[in-house]
Amino acid sequence: MKEANVTRVIDAPREQVWRAFTEPERFAQWFGTPPHTTPLSTVSMDVRPGSEWRATMVHESDGSELPSAAPTARSKSLSGSSSPTRT
Repeated sequence: MKEANVTRVIDAPREQVWRAFTEPERFAQWFGTPPHTTPLSTVSMDVRPGSEWRATMVHESDGSELPSAAPTARSKSLSGSSSPTRT
């Protein structure tokens, strides 16, 4: 298994970014780039450390699928201290 760490500064309130990454309804709205969409029915989100999230991008024209999955790691809490994600 390959590992990737992504760091990005997002100009938005922390709470809003947290919800975009941890709530399936919000995640499905932004995950994937045209011509791919991510149907909510393909998103499984368990953000507790040691769990995993899954989502499948679907090509709008031919229906081909690009599944994604990753383990959930520790993250900084909304206050900025290191803690497990969403307890």
